[in-house]
Amino acid sequence: MKIHEFNLTPYPRKLWVIKKWTEKELKEAFCRYDGGEVDWDLDDNENLIEAKVISKVQFKESEYLGIVVLLKPNVKNKILAHESGHIALSLFDEIDSYANPNDQEPFCYLLGYIYDCLEQVKRNKFRHLYTKRHLAFINANVAKTKLHLKNSINPTDGASGVGR
Repeated sequence: MKIHEFNLTPYPRKLWVIKKWTEKELKEAFCRYDGGEVDWDLDDNENLIEAKVISKVQFKESEYLGIVVLLKPNVKNKILAHESGHIALSLFDEIDSYANPNDQEPFCYLLGYIYDCLEQVKRNKFRHLYTKRHLAFINANVAKTKLHLKNSINPTDGASGVGR
């Protein structure tokens, strides 16, 4: 099983994309954040429609946290786009953020980046995805998101007032 690993910079998670696997290999490589077993709900590659996203997993070898995507080699681009949305929303949920309609750039840059990662694996052609300029822009927007989250905490109960 070949695991393609991508950093979801600047977010504290990894993205692992896999085209050929067995359920046994997946169980040996990944677990839940708490160390529990992931319910892959797979018999083999043939039972997968075109793609499957499994969030909140840990790569046992490195102990990194992230999201696994299983792809069939002939996956359609519209499915890559669809799954990219699920991945981005899952990541935002994990970092206690949300796709903000008044500041769409952090979500849209992340969505595009994830799509590029999936497409690279599909085509088996890899490249650097972002220039330093793009990463600086993304990091600036993450800082704004963190400030927004900090300012939205209710000081009386410590609960987040951020809507989703």
